[in-house]
Amino acid sequence: MNKKEDTIEYIIELTEKLSDNINVDKKIILKALRLISLNKSLNLNIYKGYLLLYYYNKNKRIPENESYLNLIQNNTFKKCVS
Repeated sequence: MNKKEDTIEYIIELTEKLSDNINVDKKIILKALRLISLNKSLNLNIYKGYLLLYYYNKNKRIPENESYLNLIQNNTFKKCVS
């Protein structure tokens, strides 16, 4: 497999774990979010949203990253976490 395929497989396996209610450490979530940010051409935005919702629900805050700072003000995000 190449690097992009490895990234996709990693992200999908991680979201499957979350869907199966397997507890995942926040460092793993942050790593996955970093991988998604580095591979914008893969269009993994739905996974990024899912991971951010999981992170927020578990930690009651958004990851400290400039690209996520405005997310807490986003009405769609607010509806998802309520």
